[in-house]
Parts: sequence; C-alpha cells; structure tokens
Amino acid sequence: MFGEAIQGFPTLITVILFFSGVQLLSIGILGEYIGHMFIESKQRPLYFIKKTYSAKSDD
Repeated sequence: MFGEAIQGFPTLITVILFFSGVQLLSIGILGEYIGHMFIESKQRPLYFIKKTYSAKSDD
C-alpha cells in the first residue's frame, strides 16, 4: 500500500495545478475588467478645476 507509487499521479497533479492557475488568472482578468467598467459607469470627471484665470483682452 505505501511501497508502490501510483502511475500517472505526478502527471495528474501537474495538470490539476496548471488548470487551477489558468482559472485563477482568468478570474483576475475578469475582476480587472469588471472593476474598470464599474469605475467608468460612475461617469465622474477625470479632474476638478479649482480656479480659472482669464486673460485681459486688448479691446
């Protein structure tokens, strides 16, 4: 029971870890996309103007 290694077990673990990594990467990309869409949906200005200055005209 403990003396023999199961054939294909390291390959199975490698495949499971690879696909788990792909899933985590996909969830991260999806989260970044949803976060960006959430910020864009607020429609806030990119910056605020505190004070404006006007130039005197020569007329």
